[in-house]
Amino acid sequence: MVNLIEFFHKNFIFDRRTIQLSNHVLSLLETDKTLLDVGCGDGTIASMIASNNKKIEVHGIDVLIREKTKIPVTLFDGTHIPFPDSSFDYVSFIDVLHHTHTAEELLSESLRVARIGVIIKDHICKNKLDYLFLKFMDDIGNKRFNIALPYNYLSKTEWQQLFKKVHANVQKSILNLNLYRFPFNKLFDRDLHFISIITKNSV
Repeated sequence: MVNLIEFFHKNFIFDRRTIQLSNHVLSLLETDKTLLDVGCGDGTIASMIASNNKKIEVHGIDVLIREKTKIPVTLFDGTHIPFPDSSFDYVSFIDVLHHTHTAEELLSESLRVARIGVIIKDHICKNKLDYLFLKFMDDIGNKRFNIALPYNYLSKTEWQQLFKKVHANVQKSILNLNLYRFPFNKLFDRDLHFISIITKNSV
């Protein structure tokens, strides 16, 4: 059963999803910049960004460092980013913040470390049905890697409240990510996903 799930995820979800996400994130980055990917896993998405733009330098941090990674990865405690202020031009969270109970602290840390902005890819949960679909996707994609799964999905209003708490402004959002092939897009794309770039308020 595990091998069947891995085959399904690899061939029908993972490859297209990583390509689409790397392209979306890359569209928000200026060239000749540095990117810190928080909760990077094996670094697949960050490495694809760097491959598609050789002038972008990437680094990752994670609470678990996998045996094989595609980018340099530094271990961190899940809350405090181990770099000085403005160490990187951008910081990214790709489907990471719903895995933590410390989203506010992590966002504050990322805004401290990022010189230009913070890129967030995550989910919007409007109701119980959305929650069940998101939980299913999380289980398929992450449970076998022993990734923490608290299922902390936020509504649009809760995201706005979180950004307000960390004194951040949304500069741009992408809502139609087109992550999945037909017919899976009818179930798992919809309006469950977003990518936003946020910056620290000047006041």
